[in-house]
Amino acid sequence: MRTTTRNTKTCKIERVLHVERSDALRATVTENKVLQTKTTSSSRMYRIHRISCAFGVAAATVVNVTSGEEYQVLLDGRHSTCDCPGHIYSKSGKPCVHLEICGEAQKRNLL
Repeated sequence: MRTTTRNTKTCKIERVLHVERSDALRATVTENKVLQTKTTSSSRMYRIHRISCAFGVAAATVVNVTSGEEYQVLLDGRHSTCDCPGHIYSKSGKPCVHLEICGEAQKRNLL
């Protein structure tokens, strides 16, 4: 389990990643948004499938269990990529949630 916190103009967001292997490699992402008057929480579940790659450390397909959206992730240090819109159009330089999930799975030797 890994927890990260970031501050935006409107609120503080705490993101908790939980990666586990049961029958398949799964990840749960919980985000808590702390506003001045209330705190909201949202959770998403992903299934991760390792795919072969000719270069890089590892590659995977990340599938959102609820919506069925599917993204390709390549882990290669500073040059890691994901084909999701959040990663492609991000100007902050911070990794998207899919890269964070796969990075955590790789760090724990699950991917």
